[in-house]
Amino acid sequence: MRLLPGRRCARPGCPWNGKIRMTVPSSLFDQYERQARWRPVAATVQQLGPLEGKKVADLGCGSGHVARMFAARGAQVTGIDRDAELVALAARKAPGVHWVNADLSDPGTWGRSGFDIIWSSFTIAYAPDPTTWLKRWHAALAPGGRLILMDVGGLLDHEPIGEADRETIGHFCREAAQAGLYHFDAAERLVDWLEASGFDVLGETDLHDEELTFTGPAPPDVLAAWAARLARMPRLRAAASPGFTDRFLASLTHPDHRSHSRVRAAIGRRGRDAGRWAARGA
Repeated sequence: MRLLPGRRCARPGCPWNGKIRMTVPSSLFDQYERQARWRPVAATVQQLGPLEGKKVADLGCGSGHVARMFAARGAQVTGIDRDAELVALAARKAPGVHWVNADLSDPGTWGRSGFDIIWSSFTIAYAPDPTTWLKRWHAALAPGGRLILMDVGGLLDHEPIGEADRETIGHFCREAAQAGLYHFDAAERLVDWLEASGFDVLGETDLHDEELTFTGPAPPDVLAAWAARLARMPRLRAAASPGFTDRFLASLTHPDHRSHSRVRAAIGRRGRDAGRWAARGA
């Protein structure tokens, strides 16, 4: 863990001026573990029904918190991530889960197939061509198997923020998508991607995320998570004018702060089925 001292914002009267000390986890694994408490996962998993004995893949498993949740409900879980260090640390925390360091776009590297459920949260936005990945995931499901996607749209869409910074963010998001690095509009496109990949879409729902979709000033732990996230975005900092990070974090602590981000879950089924998913917010 590392403690960030209070920093000063260039905006006069900024409520963040040197008043907040943030404890930021030093490793990506620890950052993901901290974020897990804010993710609207539990209610969505609950809606999937009995999981005892089900074969489940968690794609982009990160620190493994969702994989552990499925395992606790009796599923046979495979957690898959391209980050070898994350996979190794996740395996220490939950040795009963089958952990795999593999290419998410290539089910042939996963070691297992015929899954009853594939779960992927905050991952598909990183696919250069999401429909290509999803068609391959479709083939990795058992007949009638379900795919659950959860992702965010408008991650950086917060106010109040200056017009110049807003233009920088918009340009950065468009360039990221064009370069196949990240789709900042992923939440709005989940259903279209599923349909284009051969899935029967059973439902979608908007969810509240305490870190990404909150209104009002950010508490210190949420602010620390955002500071860590921005530190992982060197391309954004390079594209913005000096002081961008301080200005963005200051907007998150503003009394009138409002997030326009959307967190959304969508579910698709392999094969035709008249059933519907009873989707509702967390």
